[in-house]
Parts: sequence; C-alpha cells; structure tokens
Amino acid sequence: MASAGTERDALTPLTRDLLEWADVAVCMQKQHRDWIRGRLKGALTDDRVLILGIPDDYEYMDPELVALLTRLVPGRLDGLERRPTADV
Repeated sequence: MASAGTERDALTPLTRDLLEWADVAVCMQKQHRDWIRGRLKGALTDDRVLILGIPDDYEYMDPELVALLTRLVPGRLDGLERRPTADV
C-alpha cells in the first residue's frame, strides 16, 4: 500500500510509475479521478480507480479521516481481483 497526492505540494506526488505499480487507486473525490484521467491517462484502467466520495478537507492522518478510510476502503476493495503479474 502507498499513499500519494495530486497537489503540487503533496508529500509524495502521484506519478505514472506509482499508478502502473498499483492494483487499484482509491480517490477521495471524483476530481482526483479526473486528474488521473487527464494527466496520467492509461496508467490504470477506470475500473481500477475507486471514488469514496469523501471531501478532501482533512489534514494528513486526521483521526476522523483514518476512521472513515478504515471503514470504507475494505468494502470497496472486496470483489476486486488482483491484477496478474508478469513472469520475469
């Protein structure tokens, strides 16, 4: 698991390499998914980008946000199969 942001001042900016590495991207808002589509198109298919519908107005590691993510994310990931890995 990794965390990255779409803002220029993000501690870890979201890159094409991170998305290509990921099985799934979990976005708080639709605008984050739209940012991925616009700037990193094709790095991860749309069915692998989940939108939680959480306002992006929390501070990093805010306990309320952590509780929301802990409650919402596992249920959204259920049923998603891991992407196959290439044999090396």
